[in-house]
Amino acid sequence: MKKLLLAGVAAAGLALSATTGATAAVLHTTDGSNSVMGAGVTGWLGATWFLIAGAATTIDVYFIGIEAGANNEFFLNGTGFGAQSGDTGLSSLFGGSSAPTFEGSSLTPPGLIDFAFTTDFFGPLATVTNAANPLPPSVPNFFSFVITCDPAAAITACSFAGGSSAFGGNTLLVALDDGGGGPDDNHDDLVMVIRISNGAFTIPEPTSLALLGMGLLGMGFAARRRT
Repeated sequence: MKKLLLAGVAAAGLALSATTGATAAVLHTTDGSNSVMGAGVTGWLGATWFLIAGAATTIDVYFIGIEAGANNEFFLNGTGFGAQSGDTGLSSLFGGSSAPTFEGSSLTPPGLIDFAFTTDFFGPLATVTNAANPLPPSVPNFFSFVITCDPAAAITACSFAGGSSAFGGNTLLVALDDGGGGPDDNHDDLVMVIRISNGAFTIPEPTSLALLGMGLLGMGFAARRRT
């Protein structure tokens, strides 16, 4: 049981350290310069996303749209899901005509989600990761928002209208700003959606991380007392 208690303490430490160097998430609303989502989508800048699930879970990846001259790419668990460039226009998820496309799936363990964007806008390849997402004006960075959608429904049946300021759900949109286009709110340089059928995506804030750590410690002490 001592090992179980130590495991609980270690898990709490990992959870707390996961956001130590990350930017605190702040609410943000897109403006009219975003050509994939349009204006009025409320979500997060600087967010770090975690997968809460009982076991490794399949995440489906969808390409939503892009407005970029650079070659930008999205990676999940080390697998690239297409270098994209060119203007696809407003996504059908937001009232436009550009239909999302299913790019593939990746089995993902619980915890910090291993995803990143790369861009060659600066010449040398630049990367922004889920664990280190800076606030503007630093670039590249990504904007994100999360909704809860019927996992059996087609992605086009999910309601993305207006976006979301929720902390958790099963369908997460992430949108890259590669630094091009001047100082506009152009988080439309590669827009992706990842979705799971079981579990949840969440942003643990400092208070909830502390509660998670206390909960894990409590589980360890309870197990110790039972013996």
